[in-house]
Amino acid sequence: MARRVRLRESAAVMLTFAVLSGCGSAPAPDGTSGSGGVLHIGSVTEMPGLDPVLLTTPATGMERGLPVFDSLLRLDASGEVKPQLAESMTSGDAKVWTMKLRPGVRFTDGTPLDAEAVAYNVERHRAPGSLSPGKALLSSVEEVEVVDDLTIRFTLAHPSGSFPNVFTAESSVGFIGSPAAIKADPEGFRDKPVGAGPFMFKEWVKDDHLTLVKNPQYWQRGLPHLDGIEFKIIPDGQTRADALRSDAVQLTQADPDNYRPLAADGRFVVHEGSGGQFVFLNQSTEAGRDVRLRRAIQLAFDPKTANSVIFGANSPWDGDVDCLPWTKESPACLKGDAPAQDIAEAKRLVAEYVADGGKPRLTLTINDTKVKDAEYIQATLRQIGIDVTIRGLPAAEMATAQAKGDFEFGWSAVSAFASFYPRGYNYFAAKGRNLLKQSNAALDAALDQGRDALTADERNKGWRKVQSILNEQAMAVWYSPYPTRMISSSRLRFAEDYRGGSVYYTENMSLR
Repeated sequence: MARRVRLRESAAVMLTFAVLSGCGSAPAPDGTSGSGGVLHIGSVTEMPGLDPVLLTTPATGMERGLPVFDSLLRLDASGEVKPQLAESMTSGDAKVWTMKLRPGVRFTDGTPLDAEAVAYNVERHRAPGSLSPGKALLSSVEEVEVVDDLTIRFTLAHPSGSFPNVFTAESSVGFIGSPAAIKADPEGFRDKPVGAGPFMFKEWVKDDHLTLVKNPQYWQRGLPHLDGIEFKIIPDGQTRADALRSDAVQLTQADPDNYRPLAADGRFVVHEGSGGQFVFLNQSTEAGRDVRLRRAIQLAFDPKTANSVIFGANSPWDGDVDCLPWTKESPACLKGDAPAQDIAEAKRLVAEYVADGGKPRLTLTINDTKVKDAEYIQATLRQIGIDVTIRGLPAAEMATAQAKGDFEFGWSAVSAFASFYPRGYNYFAAKGRNLLKQSNAALDAALDQGRDALTADERNKGWRKVQSILNEQAMAVWYSPYPTRMISSSRLRFAEDYRGGSVYYTENMSLR
């Protein structure tokens, strides 16, 4: 089976997403047909619900939605787009894209997953008043046309070389729910979703567990291997580590305090992920618009100190923030651009800001599981004369507060990604989630270049511009990697294209 994306250039640029696929079931990752058993996963936080328009980030629901809905397209470990529920997505000019769906795919309520279903779901994200994070990713779509039962055409306002990425598991736009089930109970769909994924919803006890069972009619013959999946909410890192050691869970996210001991234990496998953690001021506020305050915060941080305080003796990190949130090997990395700590200059900027009437007090809105980070941020800014009050919120509530601009000083993280678009783009773009609440035309132009350019080289130039502007304007202060290191039991086998991080395809997973 060969599946690939081709980018061809001639006098007129032609982009073709080509699919060459055979039939039959996919093998287990080790080449065997392993089957059976229930996979138990330790989740850090609860989710807002399983309706795709509510799912915002990995580890807060997207990884639980993927087994239920599957995705239209798929990113492999190298960042190439591959077929999944859709057989192909093609364009001759990168402006008009045609998606072909697989024939015979049905939701678990028996209704067809056809072009009408895809169009219905897309329009839910685009609807006036929608708070879906997918709305911004579809902002360039001028027309959605159902051509026939299995064909849907998207016409964009301008060419975009990355548009197919929107329909991968990097965005909930790629998750298609049953229109019949949504229409029957629009509010209740978040609690009892119906998709066409490898697993079906069985039970959700909030703040405790989510239970999924095998879909016997899954479109990939012979899959899934597992009989079911149970996601358990376990906020405490030590408790998750203990659950892994006792085999109460077979997959979880490792906290920095538990990383090295688990990694050294031959019973477990470490799955590294890229990404970064950052703090930022709300730029819709007077304080957030003052570049002196932003710069002072930026110059207060020392990555070596962050490494010692947050990760301690268990640190796998070298204390270098130069390329965050990209890896050092990424062609999108802008090396040597991260500013060094300068406490004297940071104090001077704070004093100047205060002398002009600014208040040296901030309230940090942060995920309530990030206690060590919050205390480190608080102590770091205290040394330059800024008092920080900590406002810890559950992840779903924090995401809602950020979407509404209900914060003064924020924290967030970009977790592991194969492509910075769509998830990273959506974090920063003014027409996206816009965590920073920024209105910087140069930043948006660079983000659009990273999204729309027709070659990988040009897209990477755009991402490097993004990194430069974020640093130059002190808009996002990267202080450490985001420790999305997943740890699994050696009994668990993954799909071959798993690249680390909190979102993973489960149909090829098996337990030995």
